[in-house]
Amino acid sequence: MTHARGEYNSVYGRIVSDWNGIPAGPFSLKVTIPANTIAKVFLPAITNGHVTQDGRRVNAQQESDSYVVLLGSDSCELQVN
Repeated sequence: MTHARGEYNSVYGRIVSDWNGIPAGPFSLKVTIPANTIAKVFLPAITNGHVTQDGRRVNAQQESDSYVVLLGSDSCELQVN
């Protein structure tokens, strides 16, 4: 599968996830996090890759085979290249 989109109306508000890519990269995720919440977002860890948020490089922690980014409420696009 190279694309998926989902929405969920949680008790905190609408959560949206829309991604394109493959685990070997590149990978793009558009996400919406409801107000007053924090999300722990897992992205595929690509060899020698880096994570950007809305075009700016961010520090992502690596856990097993994933990069992990903490996001507050907002809409943004994350990319792993």
